[in-house]
Amino acid sequence: MHTCALLVAGSRTCRETGARGTASVPRQMPADDDSQTGGPVACAPCRGTGSVISNLGGEPSHVRCPWCEGGGTQIPGHDAQARERAGAAE
Repeated sequence: MHTCALLVAGSRTCRETGARGTASVPRQMPADDDSQTGGPVACAPCRGTGSVISNLGGEPSHVRCPWCEGGGTQIPGHDAQARERAGAAE
């Protein structure tokens, strides 16, 4: 394994190639919740559309997004599998 792949941005020089780590990775990640952005955050799995493509049953079909319940915005603390677990228990 080539050791330069393990360099962290700006950490040190590679002995084999002389390359230095670059600042291509941001130091801080953006906030995932709406407390920092001031408004609702689009649901990442459905990209804000409210539906995802499911291959359950072997055929692709559009279903309501279980992560945002079809609303298209992130629901803080939401458990996307809770509905299926509740349905299986009945």
